[in-house]
Amino acid sequence: MTHEILHYGFLGLMLGLAGNIHCVGMCGPIALALPTGDAGPTKRSILLGLYSSGRVLTYTLMGLVFGILGFGIKLAGMQQILSIGVGLTLIIGTLVPYLLKRNALGNLPWTGWVNLRFGRLLRSTHPLSFLGMGLLNGLLPCGLVYTALAGASISGSLQGGLAFMFAFGLGTVPALFVMALFSRSIPINVRAKLTHLIPAITLLLGLLFILRGLGLGIPMISPPSEVLQTGMAQGQACH
Repeated sequence: MTHEILHYGFLGLMLGLAGNIHCVGMCGPIALALPTGDAGPTKRSILLGLYSSGRVLTYTLMGLVFGILGFGIKLAGMQQILSIGVGLTLIIGTLVPYLLKRNALGNLPWTGWVNLRFGRLLRSTHPLSFLGMGLLNGLLPCGLVYTALAGASISGSLQGGLAFMFAFGLGTVPALFVMALFSRSIPINVRAKLTHLIPAITLLLGLLFILRGLGLGIPMISPPSEVLQTGMAQGQACH
């Protein structure tokens, strides 16, 4: 169990750290708009810490849900099929919009509700409003988060999903925190170039999911089918 948590925690952290550039480009303007006012470095750090904690908490709760969903699929003996299916979906979902020069991300059903409440909290300077904005920010449409949730579901366990998304959330914190703390902006043309890294990261993760589902016997990348089946049998025995 500890090995599983460390394994998926490491994968989530690496994805989050790799996505820092994307986060700065996409969410940087939000971080710069946070109402820290004339707060000194210490108070500003606390407020930004609350904001970051809210985002990480939302991602962790998402990991709980998707880890449970993955566990159900694992008990049904379809974990390998899920892994291959998610991998193909990530690759196709990345390549098609890229080739058509169109953005595949659209608003989620609750995006309007989130934006409305986020706007209200922006007008407040109460410390807890920063926690609330972080919680809401985690619900906004984001391709990187969708990729992370796919990873959480592939873990096939509650613990794996939690570890993946918690570590992913932590990995996305550094760049936004530093950017907001020192109020440094990145030119729009640079942001556009940096965000091109995300499709490459998503394609790589999709390929890893497919390899995992194929059970080719490659250590740490594509465990033999027997190993996956053993894990499924152990999960059934525990319940």
